[in-house]
Amino acid sequence: MTTHESRRKFIAVTGTVALTALAGCADGDDESRDTIEDIPTAIDEYLEDAPNYEGTMVDATGEDRVSVSLTLNNVFEPAAIRIDAGTTVEWVWEGGGHNVVSDEDSATEFDSGEVVAEEGTTFEQTFDDAGIQLYYCEPHTTQGMYGGIEVVD
Repeated sequence: MTTHESRRKFIAVTGTVALTALAGCADGDDESRDTIEDIPTAIDEYLEDAPNYEGTMVDATGEDRVSVSLTLNNVFEPAAIRIDAGTTVEWVWEGGGHNVVSDEDSATEFDSGEVVAEEGTTFEQTFDDAGIQLYYCEPHTTQGMYGGIEVVD
């Protein structure tokens, strides 16, 4: 590999890491959220192949609405959240062809429909009952585009 190729690869990788880190800061509420480590086993196992999952989840209890980004890096950001029953989750497309589909092991069935690539597209679902919600993006399952939600009373 030439020096120029090495530099290009380094710049591409660091740019991707920086964009992923910034994606979590786009919503001002994210800065005040705590992360929690007592993850339900079903979510922890489901997200083991998600590239941005590090064994913690965002504590979004107490919020009426929570946003999850579908990123250009083909991840849900954040990958795991804990919310109260009655909270609405809004998935927001940052670009790229994505959809949101509940896994068969999810407590609630939901589906955003066809794959959409338009930035700013949104899909929302209110979770009224406690339980584990598991979901994925159909075209990016091989890249680990998975998400999990713990809904608590």
